[in-house]
Amino acid sequence: MEIRDHSDKGIPQFIQRDSLKLNTVKHSMNEYERRMLGKVLPSRRSGGNKGEIDNFLLAVDQVHHIKKNSSIFITDDENALNGNLNGWVEAFPAIKIWSSYEVILFLYSEKIIPSKDIALDLLKQLIATKAPRPADRSEKTTNKLIKILAVYNKRIENISQLLN
Repeated sequence: MEIRDHSDKGIPQFIQRDSLKLNTVKHSMNEYERRMLGKVLPSRRSGGNKGEIDNFLLAVDQVHHIKKNSSIFITDDENALNGNLNGWVEAFPAIKIWSSYEVILFLYSEKIIPSKDIALDLLKQLIATKAPRPADRSEKTTNKLIKILAVYNKRIENISQLLN
């Protein structure tokens, strides 16, 4: 859903192919928003979670209308996770929420990422990409990034031990 709204932001053309875009089948996005939120969300506004909410609602539609067994919803939007999505996740156990870090774990465990060193490097790159520049980081942000790195380093190490 968000790809349509951000098509002017330099997203590669192959990602924008119509064949890769999903639309709701059972209800329109506005109807899902009305049913789940009690209102239709305004179009994009700064700091809003419309994109994350609409993507989650699309996952609900896919699971319940197309009868998919499960769906993985990938988001790193902490505001959305601590807001509406937090309450909805328990109501839809077929929808699992992963962060980008968990995607790296999955790809490594499936041997799509061929080595532990590459997985660790991708993890560091992801953290660097998502975080503010070092000069702009607060102590709290720096501590949070160190904790994320330690947690996912340990998980990658655990996967490595299981695979070898």
